[in-house]
Amino acid sequence: STALMSAVGKMTVVEDLDTHFAAPKTKDMKAFLERVDVDTDGRQSTLILTKDRHENTYLSARNIPYLTLSTLDNINARDILKAKKVLVASSALAEIKDRYSA
Repeated sequence: STALMSAVGKMTVVEDLDTHFAAPKTKDMKAFLERVDVDTDGRQSTLILTKDRHENTYLSARNIPYLTLSTLDNINARDILKAKKVLVASSALAEIKDRYSA
C-alpha cells in the first residue's frame, strides 16, 4: 500500500476498459492511451491497473512497448514505482479503497 500511496501524484482514474475493447486491437489501445496523454512513441513507462483480467484488453496492450497491464491480484511495488504514469480503472480504484482504507 505504501507504493500505491507514493504513486498518487502520477495516477489517473479511467473508466473500466472492458467495454472499450470488444476485439483485440493494438490500434484501439494506442488511441485510448493518446486520449489520456500517454506518450506511446517515447520511453514513458505506463502501468494500467484493472480489477480483473479482460482478454481483449490484455491482447490489445501486449505489443505496446513500455506499457504494463496488471490486475490487482498481480500488482507489485516495482511496477508501480517504475511507471511514470499509472492509469487505474474505476472498478480497480474502488477495490483498492476497500482493501487499504483504514
